[in-house]
Amino acid sequence: MNTKENIYQYKLVPVHHIVQQVLNAKINGKEVARVAANLKNSMIGPELNQAFDHLFRTSYKYQSLLWGNLFPQTVSELGEGNSYFIRSESVFAEINWVYLQVKKYKKEISDFVACRDEVERFILLGYYDEAHASLDKLKSKLGVSVWYYEMKLLIYSYAEHDEQAFEMLSDINREKENAKHGFVPFLLSYLLKRCSLSYSAYAYDAELENRFKMNRNDFQRDRYVYYLFRLNQYKMKDSEDLSPVLIMEATNSLIDRYISLTNILRSSFANTDDIVDHSAFADFATKLYRKVPDKMLAPLVAYSNKRALQDAYYENTFIEVLNNYYSGDYNTCILHCKKYILSNPSNLDILKIYCRSLLATKSGYSAVVGNIDSIVNKITHHIYNLMTDTENLESLRHLYQINKNIYGLSLATSLDYYLSAINNGSADRWGWYSDKNPQIQE
Repeated sequence: MNTKENIYQYKLVPVHHIVQQVLNAKINGKEVARVAANLKNSMIGPELNQAFDHLFRTSYKYQSLLWGNLFPQTVSELGEGNSYFIRSESVFAEINWVYLQVKKYKKEISDFVACRDEVERFILLGYYDEAHASLDKLKSKLGVSVWYYEMKLLIYSYAEHDEQAFEMLSDINREKENAKHGFVPFLLSYLLKRCSLSYSAYAYDAELENRFKMNRNDFQRDRYVYYLFRLNQYKMKDSEDLSPVLIMEATNSLIDRYISLTNILRSSFANTDDIVDHSAFADFATKLYRKVPDKMLAPLVAYSNKRALQDAYYENTFIEVLNNYYSGDYNTCILHCKKYILSNPSNLDILKIYCRSLLATKSGYSAVVGNIDSIVNKITHHIYNLMTDTENLESLRHLYQINKNIYGLSLATSLDYYLSAINNGSADRWGWYSDKNPQIQE
């Protein structure tokens, strides 16, 4: 990545010099973008944050010029922030830039994370009305985001309200018809396909690959990286320079930037072979976790500094399920799994333990939650089928389809890992993947 010099060495610049550089741009968007690019690539210390505090107190316009529209209130504002694309020298420069924004609005992003987890729980359990209500409540506080619309599309799809999904997209397309940038409708059109139950996940993969493989210059290549990471993240296993993702995301909501930031930290941590970069991604995740204690970052924090983890990370109920299972008390384990899933259906390990316990009791499959048609029950049923028949291609196909549909949910990470292990034939097909064990993820 050639990032080490950028991370650990930078020229010490007095705060007033940074402020003056921005003031000299004279509120000219293009000039401010050039100054911002220079600051990103040359600084990563506290002086940058101090300079921004001074500028933003001087005039709110500087925050808008430097950071764009962090909380767009309407879809017409979404994707219409500063759009001068200047290539970055390091993904760490972009990570730090977004980190500064999250640091300033840590309360708002913490509210988003709480809503995100609640919405995921509702969707997986099949409580679609409650999920809509949570999304709309967040919208009233923090405005709209690509994530907001993606969750709406996923709910409409699994609630079998396809006509409402098409109506929502039609309204967005009309609203954005004369927009300067058209990538928000483009993103949402593909997110609709990704969430669709009737559009094959394999066809989706092929369409994206064919759509973006023809890239002729650096900008088109960067756009390719952005769209594929944004739309099909788990298919991007190769090491890529992911800085364009955060640069292009900068026109969207801070919610979208935060999501891409955490996904880049997790993906890069898992995929890099460089020990220094590996630690740097984990260290950044720990800095971010201290501002926003997000469970998605916990495995990286455990690698970097276990003492930074909040007590809530260590779940007694999870340990209780493990004790039941390994002591052979399978009937009690089944009951505790069902209870646990109602509060946290995103834990794939619990779903697998539940299926193993059913097999141990020889009682056949029974729904893990009351709503038989819920996503979490469908996933569990297909995992059970695979445990009884590892060559069950039908269940593999269904799981792959579901995993593609729910790419925007945290459960997709562990489910993708599980499916990859099965397809590669290189791991125990009943084997472990745990958000609680960073060593396994490596």
